[in-house]
Amino acid sequence: MARLFDEIIEEIHAVRHAHAAQFNFDIDLILKDLKESEAAHTKSGWAAAQPSPPYAPLRHAGFRRTRFAAMKSE
Repeated sequence: MARLFDEIIEEIHAVRHAHAAQFNFDIDLILKDLKESEAAHTKSGWAAAQPSPPYAPLRHAGFRRTRFAAMKSE
């Protein structure tokens, strides 16, 4: 199972590298191409995934760190 996962990750990295190489690794051009591609897919009826909302800060995080730090040392 781990080897299959590694092969998938390697393939994803190879595709990303090939895409970046088309634009001479210029991040602005890569992002422009991705946005144009997303717009074209959206226009043809594909739904784009929306980013998740930012997480709210934890209340009393300092207290929790102190409380659970004692448990780690036991």
